[in-house]
Formats: sequence, C-alpha cells, structure tokens
Amino acid sequence: MTADQQPAASASPARPRSRQLGPWSGRVAIVALAALIPALAFAQFTSSLGGSFNNPGSALIGTMIANRAIADAARREAPPDATAPSARARAAAPARTTFRPVATSLMVRELAASVTKDAAARGQFVTLFEQYLQAFDEQAKKDREPSYDVGRAAAYFVIMNYAVASGREPTDQQADGAQAKFRAGLAENASFQQTTDRERQRLYETLVILGSLPLTGLGDAAEKKDPKQAEVFRELARQNIQTLLGVPVGKIRLTPTGFIIED
Repeated sequence: MTADQQPAASASPARPRSRQLGPWSGRVAIVALAALIPALAFAQFTSSLGGSFNNPGSALIGTMIANRAIADAARREAPPDATAPSARARAAAPARTTFRPVATSLMVRELAASVTKDAAARGQFVTLFEQYLQAFDEQAKKDREPSYDVGRAAAYFVIMNYAVASGREPTDQQADGAQAKFRAGLAENASFQQTTDRERQRLYETLVILGSLPLTGLGDAAEKKDPKQAEVFRELARQNIQTLLGVPVGKIRLTPTGFIIED
C-alpha cells in the first residue's frame, strides 16, 4: 500500500486506528472531542461558512510574523535521519522551536469569536478549542516529545489538514519526517529565532486549533451523515493549507520520508 493510495479521514474519520499519523496518536482523542459539542456549534459554523467561505484563521495566519518561516521550512529537504533521529538531534532543534507560555491561552477566545457570532455556539467552541490544546499538550508528554514546540504544531497542522483535504492519510514515517522538517527549518530561520514567547504561543495555539477543527468537523459530519457539513470542513482544510503554505493541496506530494511542495 502506497502513501497516495491509503484511505484517509474522509472515509471513516470517526473510527481511526489507535496509532495513526505518526506522532499524532492523539488523533483518536481529537475526533472524540466532537461529542463534547452540541449540534448548535457545528450548525452555526456550517451556516456561516457554507455560502461565501471565510476561513476564520486566514487573516490571522497570513499576518503572523512566523508565517513565512513556516512556509520556507515546508520547502526544505527533510534531514537525512528524519524518520529515526538520534537523541542528540531530537534534543537540539526543539530547544530553538519551543516557547515558555505567557498565559493559559492567547488565541482560544479570539478564534472562537471569528468562527461564529452566536454567543452560545461561541462558548461551545471556546470549550472545544481549550480541549484541543490540552489534548495536544498531553499527547506530547505521552510521546516524550518537548512541550510547546512550534515545529511539532506546524507539522500537525499540515498533516491533519492535508489528510482531511486530500483524502490521503500520511503514514507514521511521513508524519515523523514532516515534524523533523519543520523543526530543522525553524531552528535555522533567523526571523523565527527572533520571535518572542508571546508570538510563538499565538502561532502554536492557532496551528493546533486549526489543525484539529477540520478533522473534528469531518468526523462529526460522518456520524450525522451530513455531506454539506463534511464539504465545509474539507474546504476549511484546503484553505488552511493554502493560507499557511501559499500553495493548493494538490501541490503537496507525499514522499517516503515526509512531503515536498511541487512548484
């Protein structure tokens, strides 16, 4: 079975394997979070985005200081040992791609407000987004990975949105390679190295939340057999990739050790 032939989230997103998407074995928990959100929230989201689509994170991601750094990192070659990094390599790059939190959260309420104007639904999204961040942080600890790592969050964002948008599910090896690619790229990027803890936390939270939302929405749509909602979240995933990387999903090609962007 090749990477481009493997079925993805669109086939059965609510029943993922226990070990899926490499370091993202917490995907099971992310999909399950849809059960915490009453129908009102997803209904409001689908209604507000179903006509003229407006990605709630587009303007935000597009103006972030590290946006270009992430796009540049995505275009670099993965390190030679990307899928089996040494202990030394694993410890070096994250030290330059992590941050110390300056607050409990910086982006949860801002992103929830951009999703819907309905107060009740907005409160539900605040709860959901907080759960995303908690699940992601807990999974990093379980995987014995550094906490608050923007490189890991960037890989998660791309891998999750790619899976939802393309219908192809990257392998463990490809997900590991994507993480190594982003860590190495950001560690060497002078602009990113000048960012503050606050700027990194804003970026990190945005990447985790907008990496999780399409998958959760698609899983909820599959459970309800709602094709309209499913397409809304596939489009959200497509827009997320386009906004962050500056290319459509079709330009991303999976490789044995991650992915490349075809110009």
